[in-house]
Amino acid sequence: MNKRELLYFAVFDGTVEDNLRYYGYSSELIKRLKSRLGLVKVNGHDAILVANIKKGDSIYVCLEDYPKPRDIFDKEVNIVYDDEDIAVIDKSADIAVIETRLHYGKSLANALQKVWGDFVYRPINRLDRQTSGLMAVAKNAYAHSVFSSKKSVITRKYLAVVHGILTTDSGVIDEPIGRVSENSVLRKVSADGQYARTNFQVVERFDDRTLVSFELDTGRTHQIRVHSAYLGCPLMGDDMYGGRIDEITRHALHSCYISFTHPVTNARIELFSNMPEDMKKLIER
Repeated sequence: MNKRELLYFAVFDGTVEDNLRYYGYSSELIKRLKSRLGLVKVNGHDAILVANIKKGDSIYVCLEDYPKPRDIFDKEVNIVYDDEDIAVIDKSADIAVIETRLHYGKSLANALQKVWGDFVYRPINRLDRQTSGLMAVAKNAYAHSVFSSKKSVITRKYLAVVHGILTTDSGVIDEPIGRVSENSVLRKVSADGQYARTNFQVVERFDDRTLVSFELDTGRTHQIRVHSAYLGCPLMGDDMYGGRIDEITRHALHSCYISFTHPVTNARIELFSNMPEDMKKLIER
């Protein structure tokens, strides 16, 4: 069992539950805290979540995780930020974020198992296997709850090299994305798809390609790849959406920037990652 102990102070007169919801505790997490007496204490004494408390009262919370062991993948992981609640990984372009049938036992979760031992894997933002760069992982249920709430804002910026010349300097792609078919992994811009919004800005134009910065307002599957293809400029190396693989064998997309407010300390975390060498070669000719 893994534990994370947290201390808060009531921000208003009311119930323990109402105060914890103010701090970002989800309904699922509240339900877990109700399951056993002793996980929550007020002013040092065991408390039930419906108990009334006063502004300024101390609220102690003990979060318990019961992780299941997973296979260890002996692969180096570049962890660029790490504390009790959050880690940020600078992921290489050759590892899947989660275990699937095709990548069973060889995912980022399996690689982190070697670093952290048994833990519950809670990625905050996911990257496609071939996308490199920064992604965040919550290390306990509270951190994950905060990032899953609508109040939490995580800023993500990407660099991509696309085929063709993107003539518009900047803009917003506000087009819904849905599956090509029910069982397909492919996505497309579709009127009945999920809301998706991508901001883009041209960084530099070359003879037959463009270096573009993307910032996501939503996080749909393959969002940048689909929206870029929708503009008529698919990512280089992304043969799923019309890109060629003669110069790079993975889609040329890198998560170069991530920022968020820390769920416990409220500190502003801001991290950068340089473009990898295989993408640099595409624009250094």
